[in-house]
Amino acid sequence: MPFIGDAIGVLLSSYILSEAARMGASRTILARMAFNIAVEGVIGIVPLAGDVFDAAWKANLRNVRLLNAWLDRPHRAQRSSLLFLAGLVAALVAFVVVVGLLVYYMGALLAGSVG
Repeated sequence: MPFIGDAIGVLLSSYILSEAARMGASRTILARMAFNIAVEGVIGIVPLAGDVFDAAWKANLRNVRLLNAWLDRPHRAQRSSLLFLAGLVAALVAFVVVVGLLVYYMGALLAGSVG
């Protein structure tokens, strides 16, 4: 039951996120922390490779560092998190465009070979 252990780990990791929200961290900081937890949870599901990734990624440590950086220098942490989120959104948009183009060209290729 590998999934259950990973789900429990994500729930426990969410405690740091909820504490950051309680302390008044901005939405961009919270989004970046949630991203760290999501990456660890999604990749952690993969047997064996997920465990190796979890040992290297350390979402909780990353999130505590983000929270400490925000507490020490709120504006600087906010700016770097905004840049991170902008890059993430740009990467997701690029991914959707590439997948859309691949689907379009594969459809055109199949339609040309069938017809």
